[in-house]
Amino acid sequence: MTPPNLGGGNVVANTIKAGTAMVDGVLAVGVKRVAMLSSIGADKPSGNGPIAGLHQIENLYTQLTGVQTRFLRAGYFYLNFYNNIPLIKSAGIIGSNFPGDVKMPMVHTDDIANIAAEELLLQTTGVRYVTSDVQTPSTAANVLGNAIQIPTLPWIPFTDEQMVGGMTQAGIPLDIAEMYTEMGRGMGDGSIAADFFASGAEVAGKVRLEAFAKQFAEKYHG
Repeated sequence: MTPPNLGGGNVVANTIKAGTAMVDGVLAVGVKRVAMLSSIGADKPSGNGPIAGLHQIENLYTQLTGVQTRFLRAGYFYLNFYNNIPLIKSAGIIGSNFPGDVKMPMVHTDDIANIAAEELLLQTTGVRYVTSDVQTPSTAANVLGNAIQIPTLPWIPFTDEQMVGGMTQAGIPLDIAEMYTEMGRGMGDGSIAADFFASGAEVAGKVRLEAFAKQFAEKYHG
């Protein structure tokens, strides 16, 4: 797993550097089987925000010989919705810079863990998409809203400028805010999830949105 390195400098370059170190470690100790947590949109080299780093890291593993690598391209994390809790409490809305009607592969981290463990025991290689549900943001707003007793909770699509402004006002550096805004834009135009849908990948996880909504409600009221 190579999370984005948000330290100083170029985030994507930092992440690729960390991924390169992991690849070097795999070679140094003779690891023969790797399950790499990647992301939807990692098939694209750009236009996907921090996911661009995972694209490059996938390429590094692909070039290895004698190592079986399975790329687990995860959907949009349910946990990202936790970031909207302050907005819901202050403004009674939930949203991001993508429209409410775009179909999005989503995933629970429990499903990622279970599928990663499963894949480590198999001999498969290549890409496997890891998702728990496919829903639109508007549906997510409705399900989460019902769970927290706000059945009319609306999904509000923000402009890129509003997205960047909101993040920078919250103290997020401009370059990072712009990078995540780019990712949101890719979610909105369908480019990030395009290969998932084109591949006909199954929804392999078990934690549906309604189940996560119970956890969301606990966090919201906690």
